Amino acid sequence: MLPSLILEGVGSAISSRRVPKVLLLNGWHDQETSFASHNDNGEIVVNQMDATSIVQAVVDALNQYENREENHPITDYVTHLCYPHGTEISIDEQLLANVGLRLKEIESIPANSCSEGSRSGGKSHHRVFDPRALVDELLCLASSREEIS
Repeated sequence: MLPSLILEGVGSAISSRRVPKVLLLNGWHDQETSFASHNDNGEIVVNQMDATSIVQAVVDALNQYENREENHPITDYVTHLCYPHGTEISIDEQLLANVGLRLKEIESIPANSCSEGSRSGGKSHHRVFDPRALVDELLCLASSREEIS
């Protein structure tokens, strides 16, 4: 995900628009949000990013290639965070709301019940967005007359 965001002009294009900017959170950790490291005893420890860290990574990536003296605030890049019901990724809803994000939990289906979930390694306990519920939410956001700052 991040390599596509750091292309020249992407950050400016996103930040200059006053429209809903939706980040879709996965239903489980993948190679971008989970990694192994060794602790002081040499034991392998699995580290997993939470939703706040994922949002910050996106914002940092977009800010990195802007030619500005200061960084854009989070809501210049992400205004809404949608996540599938039952996601395994930890979400601090209060913290994210405090920085101005609107959160929306979307109905989900088992990952192994659809082609996208199966292709990406999803198991029956992993969750992906229910396609109809996600489309309905995105259409609702697109048609809302709500002012996005």
